[in-house]
Amino acid sequence: MSALHYWFHIPNAFNWYVPALLAFYLLSPLWARALRRCPCPLALTLAVLPVSYGLYRLSIPLGLNYMEDFLYRLPTFALGCFAGRCLVEGRPLTCRHAAVWALLAACGAVTLALLWAGVLYINLCYVIISILMPLCLLLSWLLDRLRWSGLNRFLRLLGENSLEIYLLNVVFTREFDALAPLLDHGPRHLFYYLTGWTLNILLAAALHRAINAGRTCLAIRRSQKGQ
Repeated sequence: MSALHYWFHIPNAFNWYVPALLAFYLLSPLWARALRRCPCPLALTLAVLPVSYGLYRLSIPLGLNYMEDFLYRLPTFALGCFAGRCLVEGRPLTCRHAAVWALLAACGAVTLALLWAGVLYINLCYVIISILMPLCLLLSWLLDRLRWSGLNRFLRLLGENSLEIYLLNVVFTREFDALAPLLDHGPRHLFYYLTGWTLNILLAAALHRAINAGRTCLAIRRSQKGQ
């Protein structure tokens, strides 16, 4: 319940995602303030990449490498905050920014090639991070041009229920042995995954609505007591 199991490496803990997410929530105000005060927020954002990798390498001799899931995603957190800042302030995508993201994607492609060639060993998360922003911008541009309302509604559904989808997905994957006799039919578990993902999304949406309904009821009761 406290989410401290991850940070203290307690055995048989549930998952890293929620404790890391709570840590990012706590970091968000501090990082947002740092972005506002920094004369070059893009440079500050990109600096998180080598810092994240350095902290991961340092965590190994310190015996803290079980925190790698959190450390890997520090750059993703920084990129998300930078993108959110640009959206809130209505900043357009400049040629300079586009060039930076293209260069970052090229670095990711080179890193991936070196990784496949066995010349370099680095976690695949850093390759994904390198192409994350350019890929999101490209997909946004395509969706804006295509204007597929059905697809946009589905993506919004996934985004609004992302936490619930993730948590239930952990349950589905952990309970494979129990669910497989009922759902595992056909080659490569395709029917199982298709059914599981569909149920995962539907149940997550229902859970999200139930939580919001509960919050609304609590808010109404509090306002009535205040009156």
